[in-house]
Order: sequence, then C-alpha cells, then structure tokens
Amino acid sequence: MQLNNNLKPIDFEIPSVAYGFQGGALAGPYPAGVMTAHGQMGLVKKASLFMGTSVGSANGAVGALDWTQLAALWENIKTSKDVWKGDLNNKFTDVWGALFAESILDPAPFYAIIDKIFGNMTMEQLAKIHDIELIFPAVDNNTHQIQFFSSFGPYKNLKVADVIKASTAIPAGLKSHKIDLGNNVSHWFSDGGVGANNPLIAVQEYNRAFPVDMIKKLILIYCSGDIPAVDNKDYRLARDAGLVQIQNSLEVQEQVSENLAELMTSYGVIDICAIYHKGGLGDSMVADPKRLDVGYQDGVSMVVWDYKLQANISIIDFLKRK
Repeated sequence: MQLNNNLKPIDFEIPSVAYGFQGGALAGPYPAGVMTAHGQMGLVKKASLFMGTSVGSANGAVGALDWTQLAALWENIKTSKDVWKGDLNNKFTDVWGALFAESILDPAPFYAIIDKIFGNMTMEQLAKIHDIELIFPAVDNNTHQIQFFSSFGPYKNLKVADVIKASTAIPAGLKSHKIDLGNNVSHWFSDGGVGANNPLIAVQEYNRAFPVDMIKKLILIYCSGDIPAVDNKDYRLARDAGLVQIQNSLEVQEQVSENLAELMTSYGVIDICAIYHKGGLGDSMVADPKRLDVGYQDGVSMVVWDYKLQANISIIDFLKRK
C-alpha cells in the first residue's frame, strides 16, 4: 500500500474519542486502511477506547498494539486460505464439516496469525502499551448472554488471542472458542456480532468505569459488504442458506447501530460520525486485497458521515465541534 506522506498530524486538543470497528470477516482490510491514515494523522494515539466485533476485535487489538502493523497484517492475507481451511462453495466439505467436524471451516491459519502477534499478552497488558482501553464482545453459548471482554473489567487478565478467537467464531462457519472464566469453569463463545455489534453499549461500559474521562466522540468504521442474492448455479447451497444470512445479520446490525447513533446524537448524549465505503465492499467472505487501499483513501479524504447534521463533513470539523 502506497502511503501519502503529505498528511498533516492533528495538532489540536480533542475530547475523549472512541473507535468502533464493525465485524465483516475478510472485509477487515477496509478499517485497517482507514486506521493507517488516522495513525499518520496522529488520531490513533489520541483515542481512549477501541471496541470491535468479530474481525473488528482483531483490527482493534492490532491497532492498539501498533497501528503500523495493520497494513502488513492484511497485505499478507491474499485469499481465504490464509485465514481458514476449507471451501464454503463445496457442498461435500460443507456437509462433512457440519456432520463430522466442529465447524465447516478450520480457523487454524487465523489462530496461528493471532498467536504469533499476541502470544500470552493479556487484555490489560495490551491496553497499557498506548493507554488505549479495549472492549471486544462475544456471545456466551452456555448462558446465552453477551460478554463484553474488556481491558479493565473482571476478565482483564484473559489472553488477547483468546478473546479475539471468541469474538470471531462465526457460527457454523468457524468453531466456537472455549475460555475458562475462573473456578475451572469453561464457557464456549461465538462471534460477538451475532448479538452485540453495537458499539454504543461498549461506550456505556467504558463510561461507567471511567466517569472522569467519559467518551465524547465516537468514530464508527463500517465494512459490511453488499452482495446481491443472485440466482445462478454458482450460488451454492451453503452460501444461499447460510452465509447470506450472516451477511444479512451484519447489515441489519449496522442499521440498528445507525438508528441508535441518530437517537443518541439527537439527544446530545454523544457526538458520532461514521466512515464507510459508498456502494459497499462486496462479499465479506471473499478476500479482496484492494479493500486496504480503498479504506486508506477513505481515511485520507477525512470525510465522515455526521449523525448530528445528517451530512458528510470533515473529521477535523467533527472533532473540533463542542
């Protein structure tokens, strides 16, 4: 990815800012591109909170560790085989995985990437590197409740790698992840996007814990794809019956987040903007290296959608607004 070396760092004081990274499987390069631009502008180091669902948890964690690693992470993921083993378009492997394995896809390649980056680092340790708190949700399949794993809550000593694996476990597609929550009691967790792709809940969690440094500005980065429900022989059973519903779930959750954002800004609770690519990013289950550059260019443009004005504005004006 070619960087723009003419970006000027933001040199004015800003209130507490949070970033919300949406889930989106292999659409993850888009937020990484946006964050690379924001890192160059000095915005990333000014953030107080990163929260992310599914692949958003991976982007948030790597960004909190070192935002300069985000581009390299996704440049090395050129096909789905770099993230998981298996073929979602193959009926035989779909049936075999569903009947005899823990999931249709084997996440071993993704696990290896995450383990190599974070090792045994805990959520609390990661947060202390650049003083950025973290919240990544996952669904507890034992209790049927959403668990917001944070760098400051009761499970702050969990390994970052375990939390990411839990938040990215797409139901049926990728196996759920086991985490010991204490007293030798293990729980199985699935993708947080299933029930908690709402960053406003995470902001509430943070504000309760840090009342003297409450989040004033929220920057959402959406990366869900827009894929047509075409009717042809290439649209195989697994995708038609399963993955389209995952895509629909992502888009519905984005709509819920947007509706809540409009409500919160209308009442002056919090100032919210969003960055997304007009027209979508395509099928989020298919790798596309160009998404990194698309995200970077959208970040460089500094244009955001402002929920208060219901219009596109400069992120500089958004951050300066009282």
